[in-house]
Amino acid sequence: MSFLFTLSLSLLGPYSLVQAIPQLSFPVNAQVPPLAIVSQPFSFTFSPSTFSYDTPSISYSISNNTPSWLQFDASTRTFSGTPSTSDVGNFSFQLKANDSAGTATGNVMFLVVESDGVSVGRDIEAQLEGFGGVDGHGGIVLRNQKAFSWQFAADTFKTTNTPKTTYYAVSTGSSTP
Repeated sequence: MSFLFTLSLSLLGPYSLVQAIPQLSFPVNAQVPPLAIVSQPFSFTFSPSTFSYDTPSISYSISNNTPSWLQFDASTRTFSGTPSTSDVGNFSFQLKANDSAGTATGNVMFLVVESDGVSVGRDIEAQLEGFGGVDGHGGIVLRNQKAFSWQFAADTFKTTNTPKTTYYAVSTGSSTP
């Protein structure tokens, strides 16, 4: 192995291997960002695996056509703010990932509504703890190749219209606490 490493160093000389530009691998809208609701604080942190990259560091930025109520903290990957009635509707912008090799972009669309009509009826975290191990950071711990089954209580969510009977989740991959 050391022979191959030495050989590759002598062949490459002072040149380094080419690094690839970041690639969009987990679009923000596939991460099911929550709705922004008028007069309520909004916060959404996108996954660290949104873009894949080869370099040790990456920086993020957004296009300039975002509404005035929306702030973006690139260091934490978090969008936040409190929309007003005049902000109702949807808006889109570009999220950019930059590293020393280049830039990748992904389109993002957020929706602002007057009210989503849904409220929590029964504590979700307590139910998750009943399903098995939790990691203390909002995640459920599952074992590889072991079957699991979850069933939320019927009154987990309340609505102003009809009860919600469909739930979905998105895996953001593994993370270290």
